[in-house]
Amino acid sequence: DHQTVNAGELAAIGGGWMIPQPDFTAAALAERLAGLFAEPAMLAAAAAAARAFARDDAAGHLAALVRGLAVSRDGSPMERAA
Repeated sequence: DHQTVNAGELAAIGGGWMIPQPDFTAAALAERLAGLFAEPAMLAAAAAAARAFARDDAAGHLAALVRGLAVSRDGSPMERAA
């Protein structure tokens, strides 16, 4: 259930909404979508909040972190790729 934390962070800054899995039904989703489609300004505000929360080149940052932690089988640091 690691995605709940990620979704909660995004919802907390106004960049999205959470529906807990036990409550996630077709009817609940339809109701949420109908409400959102009726309020385009709300969708625009959520999109702006999500974008402000984003980290540019997140995949590159994660890859650099992993490379920095990687060690070879003998325990020595692995060479960093250019």
